[in-house]
Amino acid sequence: SFCPLTRAPPTARSVAVLTVKIENVRAHLKQHVKDNPSKRGLVMLVNKRRKLLKYLKRTDFDSYRRTVYSLNLEKEVKE
Repeated sequence: SFCPLTRAPPTARSVAVLTVKIENVRAHLKQHVKDNPSKRGLVMLVNKRRKLLKYLKRTDFDSYRRTVYSLNLEKEVKE
């Protein structure tokens, strides 16, 4: 299957990788609700992704829009 982010800028690829990691940690936390170190890791991953998206929005808005659309992050990005 073709991924639209294969030729994306490095920042967009980093956002995609972080999104996959975030989904994996969220799935883990549904099973292990009291795993506080993983909760902390999830918060750190989400914050890192948020900062990268903020940078991408500031430097390359078209790439930002493509990334947010292709990763279905519209509801998570409140801007």
